[in-house]
Amino acid sequence: MENVKYLLVKNKKEESLETDLKKISGFVFNPQNNIKYDGILVDEVKLAKPEFVEKILKKKIKRKLSLYTQLIIELIDSSDEDDGTIDIVLNDLERYKRVINNNYKAYLSKKYLDLLLKKIELLQNELKTKQVFLNTNVEKKGKAR
Repeated sequence: MENVKYLLVKNKKEESLETDLKKISGFVFNPQNNIKYDGILVDEVKLAKPEFVEKILKKKIKRKLSLYTQLIIELIDSSDEDDGTIDIVLNDLERYKRVINNNYKAYLSKKYLDLLLKKIELLQNELKTKQVFLNTNVEKKGKAR
């Protein structure tokens, strides 16, 4: 089957079909529908309406922050003295912060973006506190002879 891209637009006056999606500005994402059915397969969706884009991004960001929060809670509650996993999560949080600044900044409001960056900073501070706590415990154990 031939890969053809369409944009359906319905006005009260007429119905039209456009095929050039490169001219339309918007946010592109891959839908996460895992249900198999016979019909149209959707590989990517381009949202042009800013309100829809903001809603989708907020939902996506909320889900990701929830995952990070659960991971950080598990790291803080665990008694493991492995500093490497904390470094990995810190690097991943920093990468996610850059993704938000580079990719999502144009679609999110300034107020929400500031709040989001503060939340990420709080998560990073918690991890750094745990890292310092682990480092001081290792030093105390090493000096006690």
